[in-house]
Amino acid sequence: MHIPKKIVNKMMKIQSLQKDVESWLEENEPNTHILWDDIEITNKPRGEYQGSNEWLVQHCDEWGEPNHGRIYIKISEDKYLKIFFYL
Repeated sequence: MHIPKKIVNKMMKIQSLQKDVESWLEENEPNTHILWDDIEITNKPRGEYQGSNEWLVQHCDEWGEPNHGRIYIKISEDKYLKIFFYL
C-alpha cells in the first residue's frame, strides 16, 4: 500500500511534536501519564494554555477536573489532535 508523501510528512511532523510535548511535560509535570490511545480531532481550544504555536497544553482544574489536562497538537490551520493526560 502506497502512502502519499504529504501524509508521511505530516505523520513525521506529528511524531516530532509528540516528542516536544513529552519533553515539556517531563520537565514541567514529571508525573504525567499521557493517554496516547485516546485522541480526538478538534478545533483550537478556548481558555488558558501553555506551549508553542504547534502544540498546546491545557490544565483542566478550572472545570473541576483536578490533575487532568489536554494536549493539542496542530495538524492544520484550524484543527488539532486532542490528547488527554493526568497527573
